[in-house]
Amino acid sequence: MRKSISYFGAVRMPDGRLVTPKPEGYFDAKTCWRFLRKLRRAICRRGRRVIVIVDNAKYHHANLHRA
Repeated sequence: MRKSISYFGAVRMPDGRLVTPKPEGYFDAKTCWRFLRKLRRAICRRGRRVIVIVDNAKYHHANLHRA
């Protein structure tokens, strides 16, 4: 039987530290959106830039993210 685990995460460039929330439940457009909003708030407070890289997961293409 094949299993998988999913994470949303970001890498801090100054020290290479992986920053990731605790994975909970099903990953979908809403959980992705919450992670991106949290990431945006964190980088805006510090005046940092961010590069977002996504794979081809269905929830990355959701209507919620089009705007």
